Amino acid sequence: MLTRFLIIGLFVVSTSIFAAHPPLEDLDTVKLQLRWKHQFQFSGYYMAKEKGFYQEQGLNVEINELISGAKHTELLFQGLADYIVSGTDVLNERTSGKSVVVLAAIAQTSPLALLVKESSGIKKAEDLRGKKIMIDPANQFLVVEMLKRVDLSKQDYTIVPVSFDINDLINDKVDAVVAYTTNEAHWLEEKNIEYRHIMPSDYGIDIYDDILATSQNEVDQHPIRVFNFRQASIKGWKYALSHIDETIDIILKKYNTQGKTRRHLEFEAQALKKLINPQEIEVGSMRYEHWRKMANQYIEWGIIGKNIDLDRFIYKPSSNVISRIAITSAEEKWLESHPIIAYAQRNGITLNIGMVLFIMFAIFWIYIVRRLNKKITKKHEKSLDVLITQSRHVVMGEMIAMLAHQWKQPLTALMLKTGTVKDKLKMMDVPKADQEFLENHLNGIENILNDQNHLIQDFRDFFHPNKDSITFNLAQAIKSSIEVLDGLFVKGDIKLDINIDEKIEITGFERDLRHVIINILKNSIDQIVHKETQNSLIKIMASVNNHIVNITIEDNAGGIDEDIIKTIFEPYVSTKQLNGTGLGLYISKRIVQESFKGDISVENTKNGAKFHMSLLGSGG
Repeated sequence: MLTRFLIIGLFVVSTSIFAAHPPLEDLDTVKLQLRWKHQFQFSGYYMAKEKGFYQEQGLNVEINELISGAKHTELLFQGLADYIVSGTDVLNERTSGKSVVVLAAIAQTSPLALLVKESSGIKKAEDLRGKKIMIDPANQFLVVEMLKRVDLSKQDYTIVPVSFDINDLINDKVDAVVAYTTNEAHWLEEKNIEYRHIMPSDYGIDIYDDILATSQNEVDQHPIRVFNFRQASIKGWKYALSHIDETIDIILKKYNTQGKTRRHLEFEAQALKKLINPQEIEVGSMRYEHWRKMANQYIEWGIIGKNIDLDRFIYKPSSNVISRIAITSAEEKWLESHPIIAYAQRNGITLNIGMVLFIMFAIFWIYIVRRLNKKITKKHEKSLDVLITQSRHVVMGEMIAMLAHQWKQPLTALMLKTGTVKDKLKMMDVPKADQEFLENHLNGIENILNDQNHLIQDFRDFFHPNKDSITFNLAQAIKSSIEVLDGLFVKGDIKLDINIDEKIEITGFERDLRHVIINILKNSIDQIVHKETQNSLIKIMASVNNHIVNITIEDNAGGIDEDIIKTIFEPYVSTKQLNGTGLGLYISKRIVQESFKGDISVENTKNGAKFHMSLLGSGG
């Protein structure tokens, strides 16, 4: 028996581990073309690949650095790349008739700037009058336009041909060089030379950079793949920016084709983080108005000849795509051959290693306890029962503590993600009725998550009590309990008949009583659904008699089997066979007895099961 248990347990663990990622042969292979050589500038894509974020979305991504002489945008249109990282070249391509679509702007501000030494006395753009400036013709327009804004024409300074040698600045052969804030200044820092950047953004010239883009054909033919690729890429960027040391380790090991040092990559990472600004701006976000401003500036500067249709240029997933992104096509195919995980996915169950190990431990512990019970001799049965009950409480308390530890973080993460979705919803072009519908349900999700967060703490407190009783309204407590299960009542088409005196108040632990109500109602719902009860109904009544509050909850699901109804409140007795732990009603009875000095019982009626609660030490 023990061997069988361990084999099953190992199977479940291994299945849950491999459920995280579809097999490689089922992945869609796509190519991401970078605009330059490998460096921290593209670290988000590396981490999306290395941490399995792409694979989670059913994608196998090949990340290719730029080959000398090649143009990254041309590789996209020639079908040699599916996605590219580009600069504002995409504006030129769109106006020339190329069907490029921008998915995300990683750098919210261009890193292009003029680099000067502090010792030069140059503090602002105006100070460059009469100075020698090394400018790359390919990147001159931002700097030239910045200088125009301080009334400096090309006749007011000397343009020096590019040598790509930072020593020309160090040795004062030039006064300023066009540079990237993420790169060249590192060499000055290495030599302990103080410097400053004169940024075009400080003069009203602010453009997006490191733009993730694809073709219109990719968006049309593979809309879900585009959505998933973008999502995984943004997730990779967030990870890279919050795990810089780990990211640099991976670049040094796998992507360091330029032979950069760790210090150089660290410098690049910190400079890039300022341009992305993840503390204040959602990574990859783009504003329609900002693209319009950029396009107008480019027309004014003569870089592009006409305006563009931003609605087709800026990526915006359709509602149809959003509704279909629960799982990828590869995952759906894989789930068909893994029914256990498919069941979990359909029912919203997340199987992670910690949870599976906890379940294995719980089942194993129950198995051991039951075996011990069988070996207890009748002579010592009474004394040993007391000992086992006490030990059960101790172990159960530890199990609840472990459960709380496993669930606290995911619940918090879900609450944060729900808040993010709400913020995003406000920015999306959604009909007002749909927006109100989504906001109401998201608020409901937040309330449930918050309630579950408190529930975990309450379970811990139940075995390690340290709390004060309060006076609360019974009707409101029951209403809050019903709201938690509202979706199940609607889904099961279950009617409620509630008859409660609104004036009843109880002194005790409100959240504890809510847990009892929720547990009994959930059991009734499960029985109704399992037995496919027609015209399903649950009645809830409460009254006061001589300062004793009587609560009854009755369903019409046919009642509880006579074999177990007498022991239904004992631990590990369940009406749900393999689907129940047998602890819910046991804990409910303890709550009623210990927190409210009362008692709870159950009987079968003509139509179903009827639970009675009498709460002592209460007022009405």
